Amino acid sequence: MISPHLFVQPKWLDLYKEAYFFSYLVKDEMVLPLVFKNRFGLRVITHPPLTPYLGLPKECATREALDFYAKSIKDKRPDYVYIAFPPGVHDLLPFKFAGFTVEVRYTYILDLEFDEEKLWRNMDKTRRNDIRKAYNDRLQVVSLDIQSVSIAAGLIRKTFARQGRSVPWLGLARRIMEKSLGEGWGRGWLVKQGDTPISFTFIVWDETTAYYLLGGYDQEKRHHGAGPLGMWEAIRFAKSIGLKRFDFEGSEIPSIERYFRKFGGVLTPYYAVRYMSPRFQIFHALYRMMKRI
Repeated sequence: MISPHLFVQPKWLDLYKEAYFFSYLVKDEMVLPLVFKNRFGLRVITHPPLTPYLGLPKECATREALDFYAKSIKDKRPDYVYIAFPPGVHDLLPFKFAGFTVEVRYTYILDLEFDEEKLWRNMDKTRRNDIRKAYNDRLQVVSLDIQSVSIAAGLIRKTFARQGRSVPWLGLARRIMEKSLGEGWGRGWLVKQGDTPISFTFIVWDETTAYYLLGGYDQEKRHHGAGPLGMWEAIRFAKSIGLKRFDFEGSEIPSIERYFRKFGGVLTPYYAVRYMSPRFQIFHALYRMMKRI
């Protein structure tokens, strides 16, 4: 039986059951959850926050299955749909035929089947130097536990405050960390200088893949090696428990993309489908117009 990726498993979706309505499309042994939310009277199918993928895994994304799902989603008469498929799903023509647009996005994926020495060598020289400096300056890596989740949340808040942004999903991030730590499918690391936390890194995983999910950094206590050291610890851990891949989840922000790229992962496309009903298109045009006023 095919093991679904983490983000369509009940233990992940349970995190959102109070804020979203779920419907499930079932074909043979395959289940695709659809996550609904009503916004301004519009019926929306989309990803909850911090959920990078919702589509079928590549092992069961056959033309027949995708055709079934595309038609079934349209039959529910949504106003807006956005679903990203995990890397490896390429043939989304059934969605195009059903009136969806198909978009390409990018992530970086690290092959953990290499030995640790090769993973180290494959990193950019600058990134290796950052980590060496962290070791030389005696930065400490401490495993995150449930009691220190509040410290990690504070680092997230500081990261966004530096950009002049709020964090509407901070409470959700805390719940994800607490639940996954307690159930054994998430792990995090604080990097400290003395007793002062500088950065943290948090991953979750399924049967094959670790996903970089959360991170934070205290700019006032800056150290160029703090974030890279935490990420390197996460990579080493993911390899040690037998996972095959480390997915950085990518970014369309150039500075973050450069940061991920230097860990030596392979630039990997993944695809998303999007649909907007005529009335949603009108709503979207009015919304954009109001923002310009």
